[in-house]
Amino acid sequence: MTQNLLKNRIIFVTPSLSGGGAEKNLVNIINSLDDNSYSISLVIFYGNDNYLSFIDRELDVYKLNTSSVKNGVVKLKDVLDSIDPHIIFTSAEHILFFLTFYKIFNRKFQLVYRLPTLPSNKLYKGLKGKFLSFFTKSALRLCNYIICQTGEMKNEVQKYYKISPNKVLFIKNMVNVKQILQRASEYKPEIVKGTFTIVASGSLYSAKGFDYLIKAIKIVVEHKANVNVYILGEETVEKGYRGYLEALIAELGLCKCVKLMGFVKNPYPYYKVADLFVLSSIKEGFPNVVLEALVLGTPVVATDCVNFNGVIDKSNGVIVKKGDFVALSDAILSIKEGLMVDFKVSNFDYSNWFNNIINLK
Repeated sequence: MTQNLLKNRIIFVTPSLSGGGAEKNLVNIINSLDDNSYSISLVIFYGNDNYLSFIDRELDVYKLNTSSVKNGVVKLKDVLDSIDPHIIFTSAEHILFFLTFYKIFNRKFQLVYRLPTLPSNKLYKGLKGKFLSFFTKSALRLCNYIICQTGEMKNEVQKYYKISPNKVLFIKNMVNVKQILQRASEYKPEIVKGTFTIVASGSLYSAKGFDYLIKAIKIVVEHKANVNVYILGEETVEKGYRGYLEALIAELGLCKCVKLMGFVKNPYPYYKVADLFVLSSIKEGFPNVVLEALVLGTPVVATDCVNFNGVIDKSNGVIVKKGDFVALSDAILSIKEGLMVDFKVSNFDYSNWFNNIINLK
């Protein structure tokens, strides 16, 4: 693999590209960069390449093939030493800890960390909480810039970690509209025709609130019989949660209309054919899936897990209180069949911003 030393060198570091909102946003940022200005490298610790095919540009990919981040830090150091980057970008806290330690001995590069979730979602009590908070605060203070997905996230970073406001930026998630529209037509999902089609998407664990969605659907089918729900995603971080959902579906008699589809590499055709997209999450950073569904003209019912001001309004969906499956069912029933929405996206210019922060060194 070669690097053009005349270009600005950027390294993106991620645990995997197996799936997830943080990984998808990283891919979108990479795709948005100017080919003439940057030499881009991507370091992946482990996992499969589910999202690698979504990168539509040339770059150097370093697969460390380790079982964990901890076991790959020596290999990562070798890659960083060989490239001598101007910018290192990551969204993973456990990788950030190593990168800030590396920065103590090599201050030439700009370290950019994109916060994946609200700090309040990661607060712990007791001695463990104090320990983690101390190390997180120390790591964040060594970053040159911290990217927050919402204004609420930016405020929390400054509140909990006392970081200088100049280092903390509110930058909305990127959406690759062209790619979404292209991939949405790659295949036709096998869905039950002639029914009200609901799609939800995300890793199967309790923070996504799929159990609340399933309970809401029990109420919905009692009022609207022709409903089919497709939940896209697989169990990743919470062992046994898929089994819990399967048991709940059976207990509520919903086996014919609620389907767990597993991980779907290209979910956009499902978003496109859906009459409604539902986000039932209890916790989120900022869910890309909502933006992607709206781009495809699909209305959204979402919980207030984050601030959706300027994204969801009466013209394209409904916001409900998180953890309230009755309110969720009411919102689903309020969506009119065939409703299409018009949603415009304005993406942040990472090419110019990266160039500016390199020149500020």
